[in-house]
Amino acid sequence: MLQGVKIEKKELEDVLERERSQLDEEDIMDAEDGIARQDKIWTYVMEVAGVLMRTSGAIAEPKIRSLLLPLYAESFQNFEKSSEDQLLNSLCFMCDVLEFGSDDLFNFLAPQAQTQIFRALQGGEVSANMA
Repeated sequence: MLQGVKIEKKELEDVLERERSQLDEEDIMDAEDGIARQDKIWTYVMEVAGVLMRTSGAIAEPKIRSLLLPLYAESFQNFEKSSEDQLLNSLCFMCDVLEFGSDDLFNFLAPQAQTQIFRALQGGEVSANMA
């Protein structure tokens, strides 16, 4: 589901960027609304994943780890291209996974997550004593 949302959002952003000068105000607003709807879906999925981790972590964790973790981690990997909404959703997702996931998942993520969380909170730069 999120892969499709990601593709649709990228297509809307590309059209808006490429054709902005040819679009009227209503078309621009429609495209921006479409992008905002895509961001809301990412937020809702992040919230549902957090609830699943809290309520049934052992059952939900394999799917969350294999399906959602790579998608939310991508915002950190493409930090400069990610929107504030994408980074905030990824931060919240990582916090839920670290807080409610298994010890194995925590040990797998913690070293990478620490650097990325500080990077996002500081707007892209991590000092040597925080990494």
